[in-house]
Amino acid sequence: MGASKRLLEEQERLEQIATMLLKETGYLVACEFHETLVANGDEQAVQAAYRLANSRVTSGAIELNHGFKRRDLTDAIKAAVDNALDECPTCQKIDEE
Repeated sequence: MGASKRLLEEQERLEQIATMLLKETGYLVACEFHETLVANGDEQAVQAAYRLANSRVTSGAIELNHGFKRRDLTDAIKAAVDNALDECPTCQKIDEE
């Protein structure tokens, strides 16, 4: 496997970890009718996700590979927050009909 592919896989892993942390702190929640994750807008949950990420990297529970640093994980959390949906698109479509 080439270096570029390994880097891409690690970036995808960090994105999955970021999503998991945001779910764990309650920022991302599943739509009650669908499996779509939506943001609840709780900034304290976002800050908790950053703290949790730092704690788990320090303890070794989250391992950063291939030269990735804590900043890469916090950037992945920020990207997940920035890209989070405000409402379920399926519910929104049903509401519009």
